[in-house]
Amino acid sequence: MAASNPAVSIQVSVTLQASTCGEKSPQAVAYAFTSSGRFLTRAAVSGEGATVLNVPAAGAAREVRIVVGPEVEGDQSPSLSELTRRGASEQFVRITADAKVPPVIFEIPSEIQRCWIRRCLVQGTLLKSVITGGLPVDMPVCGAEVQIWEVEPIEIIIPKLPISVIEKLRQIVLTPIGPVNPNPPDPAPFTNVAALSASLQLAKPVPTIASPAPSSPEYASLQILAQTSDAESFRQALLSNISIVRSWLCELIPRFVTKTLIATTTTDRCGHFQELIFPGCLGSSPNLYFTASLSFYGFSLFLYAPTPVACYTHWGYQCGTEVTLYTDSIFAPCCSPCAPVNAGENYVLFRAIGGVDLSSIYGASPLLPSTPLGLAAGAVVVGEDSPFGATLLPRVEFDSSLLENGLASYYQISYWDTTQSQWIVLAGDIYRHYNEFVGGQLVTKSYLVGPQPSAPKPNLFAIPPALPPVGDWAYPNPANDLANAQFPTASLPTGSTPPTYGLYQLKLDLFDAAGNEVDINAAGIKYYVPSSVEPDGTINTVDASTLSLVSGNSMIISLYVDNRPTQAQLPAVSTPVDSTASDPCGILHYNGPGDNVDIEYVAWQPGNFLDWNLYVVRGTTGTVASLAGNTSAGSPGSPVDFNNTVATLIGSCPQAAFGVNLYCQFRGTDGWSRLGYGYDSSQSIAFALTVPCPQTKPQ
Repeated sequence: MAASNPAVSIQVSVTLQASTCGEKSPQAVAYAFTSSGRFLTRAAVSGEGATVLNVPAAGAAREVRIVVGPEVEGDQSPSLSELTRRGASEQFVRITADAKVPPVIFEIPSEIQRCWIRRCLVQGTLLKSVITGGLPVDMPVCGAEVQIWEVEPIEIIIPKLPISVIEKLRQIVLTPIGPVNPNPPDPAPFTNVAALSASLQLAKPVPTIASPAPSSPEYASLQILAQTSDAESFRQALLSNISIVRSWLCELIPRFVTKTLIATTTTDRCGHFQELIFPGCLGSSPNLYFTASLSFYGFSLFLYAPTPVACYTHWGYQCGTEVTLYTDSIFAPCCSPCAPVNAGENYVLFRAIGGVDLSSIYGASPLLPSTPLGLAAGAVVVGEDSPFGATLLPRVEFDSSLLENGLASYYQISYWDTTQSQWIVLAGDIYRHYNEFVGGQLVTKSYLVGPQPSAPKPNLFAIPPALPPVGDWAYPNPANDLANAQFPTASLPTGSTPPTYGLYQLKLDLFDAAGNEVDINAAGIKYYVPSSVEPDGTINTVDASTLSLVSGNSMIISLYVDNRPTQAQLPAVSTPVDSTASDPCGILHYNGPGDNVDIEYVAWQPGNFLDWNLYVVRGTTGTVASLAGNTSAGSPGSPVDFNNTVATLIGSCPQAAFGVNLYCQFRGTDGWSRLGYGYDSSQSIAFALTVPCPQTKPQ
């Protein structure tokens, strides 16, 4: 058995220069690494500035890195890169088994010592933002691991750029190009997976920088230098214009940006995270980039890792400030929103229909008039009103005190059936979901809200508890997981020819554990509607009874429903000579440039809930005439006219072919998204204009 090599003792002497401000020097630690960076040993430096490192000797001479830097807590094998990032000093020492190593002497300036103890509080929130009608509904992503990376300062990157890249930047300065889209489409195979959530639009990660304005004085000065200076002088000019160069690192030369993982943390149930980091010694403020991941059946699945890195780096992060990260991953586990509710004790907040708050619905809002009753203001198009349609998902939030104090256990939401003149309970299944860790893996389980099979009477729905049986509430599909009922408006019985339309009422009732209707006055329960949202997310509310929305023990709201689709028709085109009615092939003659060309069209929705566009395209030259509107034009069988002269359409061409395209977009909403499929309509036709052939006299 071969004898082990003896240890070689290396004396290390460290002088910590005194600070001019009288600051106490930090604890210094000496480390030994192999020449390739593998950790060997470490020892704390005494108050006298001395310590000894016992390094295993090898059979042959070898080189060892001796590093003096800050104390790295809780790390049995410190990283050489982490130490050098924080400003540690190093020297190389040659050692052999039988040779004495001279003392290794370090002198550490006070400025470097400050880097050793400099800390920075990093905090933020990871959200999945569901967008409806252009308005976001933010859902916290809980239980995700957030990785915090420090990005190398641009002042370090530019001096390392090769001359070829400097010349490329020179050409960019001289000939500015448009911005590159930092949010390209999802690569396969995730395109098909993402299609599963096509009904909901998710906010994409937000870039942190914008392209420079070529019209700015700084850009103009840089252009002059790009024309007159050599490569190294131009490199120095780039260093003086960091804010401009930053966007080019993002969009055009991202491969030169490097990052180092410096900390990890985990989001809480509100999506918040915070961590105390040790920034690097380069630059006064750290440049931070974030990623987030989740363990998914043994695999680490990234929820947030936008690229290029430079586009999403928080350059010059100010310690303690909040960063907000938006993930568009369909795998991100959403938890219950944590926004406080500004309402009285024992509140019941009828929050929204899908993503449309009641504060945006006429007759249920303290901010809007009562008419047009039941329509949603700006849910699809800003400044225009929308009806509801398809399956609606009402949202109600209950004060936890209702269950805790035994005031109410169940609820029902009903609609008034005009054909039977009675309230009908909305009895579609409603589920919540919750996350729990099973064997270290995150598992999502379902929780039945109702109808509860063991309830004391049929079609009762359980008021969801503040916490699930284990773990935390999760919202893999926010639209369904926030719902408290299903209102299938398209399949309701109607006294007239389908589809359904008109004013409908929804009624909310509470029941105790025995299935008895709750006397809300005796129980001290009040219904509320939302009014506004504070910058910190707090939901302000108004007592629903002040809006005449409470009747007895029930809260009743009105919704205008319209499931009637749009109709787009292009029945005919005519000139004074011809018409497509007589020539369906569409070859129309004209006598002169002043002749009228009449395009008949119908853009119709019975309730006027549509936005439409009509375009006339000539050959390959583009649009030559167009119309648009947000109310019906004509009706089926009774078209209106779009008149243009031949000269307007044909331009300089003696004859030309045309395409006419009419698209009618329905303005209805299900509360989460605009209703398009089955509601929108379009039609396209084509025709040609030509002069009549000259008449020839018979011979």
